[in-house]
Amino acid sequence: MPATLAHELTHWLVSLPWSEQSAVIHDGHGFVHGVEWTDETPAWAIVITSLAPTILGSVVGLVGLYRLLTAPPPTTRALLVSASVAGWWVIYVCPSADDLDFSTDNTTGDSD
Repeated sequence: MPATLAHELTHWLVSLPWSEQSAVIHDGHGFVHGVEWTDETPAWAIVITSLAPTILGSVVGLVGLYRLLTAPPPTTRALLVSASVAGWWVIYVCPSADDLDFSTDNTTGDSD
């Protein structure tokens, strides 16, 4: 699964309890998460939804770093796999400019 798709699906999943409509589409340039918030959506829910991949990815990254540092010396193959996973993780965890726009008027929302 592409990291950008996983990133946008995380926004989609977290937005479901507070959104009237929420979808992930491919717009020709990449995957985009669009959301229409309900009138009762609290501001903290918009912030959490916008930062969900960053929060989740940071926790998973810390666990992965701990495992990497406490594991026995890796083989060349393990280093190559770790580098590949790390590259995917960086793409997944980094917030876009839209992710950092916490305004409630942002109805196209959280695209990368």
